[in-house]
Amino acid sequence: MSPPLKLSRVTFILTAVVLVMSACTLTSAAIPKNYPLPIYPGAGMPPDGYHELLGARSLVLKTRDSSASAHRFYVDKLKDGGWQITNDKKIEETYLIEAARDKENANVTIQANVIILTWIKRGTGVPAEDGGSDPRSAAVDRQPAI
Repeated sequence: MSPPLKLSRVTFILTAVVLVMSACTLTSAAIPKNYPLPIYPGAGMPPDGYHELLGARSLVLKTRDSSASAHRFYVDKLKDGGWQITNDKKIEETYLIEAARDKENANVTIQANVIILTWIKRGTGVPAEDGGSDPRSAAVDRQPAI
C-alpha cells in the first residue's frame, strides 16, 4: 500500500475514535485558540470534542448550517490558507476533504450537522509504516492490512 493510503487509514481510525468519544453531546466547550485549521463560523464544540493522539489533533464541531455550506467554507478556506486539496468527494450525505501543506495533512469530514477536523504534522507521532516518521510509535498494536 502506498503511504498516502496508509496515512488515510490512520486518519480514518482517529476520526472513528473521535466520533465515538464525542457521541451526540449538545452542550458547547471552548474551542482551542491555537487549532491549526479554520473553525466554521458559529460552530460549537461538545465538551469532549477535542483530542490529541499520536501527533494528530482532532476537533468535533456542530453547526446548524447545511453540510454543503460547511463543505464550501472548508474548500475555500483551505485553499486560501495554502493547502492543496488532494481529495474532495461526497459519499452519500458525507463530504470528505483531504489536504496537504508543507509537512501537514488536514482531513475534514462533514456529515449532517457535525464537522470533524483532523490535523496531522507529518513526522510527529505517526508510525513510519503509516506515512510518518516517528519510530517511537512502531510498537503500537495494529491490525494487519487486508
